[in-house]
Amino acid sequence: MLTANEVIARGPEVFGGTPIFRGTRVPFQALLDYLEGGGR
Repeated sequence: MLTANEVIARGPEVFGGTPIFRGTRVPFQALLDYLEGGGR
């Protein structure tokens, strides 16, 4: 099983330190917003 550190990356050089999915430029917050909105 993957740990959060293996899935989520964060650093000042990418999106100003915003947590993103490792290997992408997709912010982790996008998933939370999607789920909060009912996943539609």
